[in-house]
Amino acid sequence: MSEEIILRAEQSRAEQSRAEQSKDLYAIDVMKYIMAFCVIAIHTTPLKGIDNNIIYILYEAAVSIAVPFFFLSTGYLIGRKIQNKKEFDDVLVERQQKKVIRYYVIWTIVYLPLTILGFYKAGDGFVKSFVQFIRNVFFQGENYYSWPLWYLLSAVYGLTILKLLVESQKETKKFNFYSIIIFFCVFMHFATDYIVNLNTTNNVVVTFSLLVEKTIRKGRIFSGVYYILLGNLIAKSEYHIGRIYLLAIFIASYLIVAFTSFLPIKMIMCITFFLLVISVKATGNGIYFRRTSTIMYYTHMIVFFVLNITVNKEMYGWVGFAFCCIVTNILAYVLNTGKFKNCKLLRTLFGPMAT
Repeated sequence: MSEEIILRAEQSRAEQSRAEQSKDLYAIDVMKYIMAFCVIAIHTTPLKGIDNNIIYILYEAAVSIAVPFFFLSTGYLIGRKIQNKKEFDDVLVERQQKKVIRYYVIWTIVYLPLTILGFYKAGDGFVKSFVQFIRNVFFQGENYYSWPLWYLLSAVYGLTILKLLVESQKETKKFNFYSIIIFFCVFMHFATDYIVNLNTTNNVVVTFSLLVEKTIRKGRIFSGVYYILLGNLIAKSEYHIGRIYLLAIFIASYLIVAFTSFLPIKMIMCITFFLLVISVKATGNGIYFRRTSTIMYYTHMIVFFVLNITVNKEMYGWVGFAFCCIVTNILAYVLNTGKFKNCKLLRTLFGPMAT
């Protein structure tokens, strides 16, 4: 009996700790919800047809913060959990890694009918389509209409690297090694995009460029590694930068990114924005924002596909953007309330409705 009482007391303290931590991270949950709209905007191009170049480049710079914010949040939250729990670091990282892998497999299966349709439209035949599917799943993270899933694949790679660092304990004993991995992945991101977009007639360079494009396609697959590691470092470090300075750095870097798209400056923009968000000491239960952003992220391309099929036209622009935002939010409201919120299938697809 005494052991049962002790166990219940420990569970109660754990639940209270999770609730307190959730309140501390309320600003992140709210911003995830806002960033889900940015992801939808990236895939539906609401400013299609806008001729004002200034507005367009400012918009592009703004929405480009979305995916890095999700990566930084992942690394930061893992770092927070490591600090607040008594479990081994590698256990926490491995648990998160397995969860992301599970989501990636599940949603790859959910999008499989659209994937098959895409290969059918391309008319490449079964063997070539199958090889491309395997390549896309392991190296690019996306297939026909499943553009958002690359985030999960990149996160898997990022968490794998973090797990290796934690297991070897090099993240605490050799900070420079941690930094070297971040620098290497940033370099690979930049180099890959440069090589793929390089305009040259040199046969060797052209062949290498095609090889890169046919495998990983874009350097963004490396971004999950360095942003997750940076988020983890932010959680473990004690920085003392005032909001005014952070805001000034963010605005300056944002304007530079808008007009140059220089990757290191974009990283500064995304990191300072994230630091500004976590500096907001808002309190509340952010689970509804968190779950809604998850539903929006995973389902908006399915909604967009249904819209395009229904009207027999690709609805890029404000109409497609607004439709996806409204429908996914209605869907989230239905799934997050009443009898559906604790459905086992929905927990498998979108996570639990609990802190």
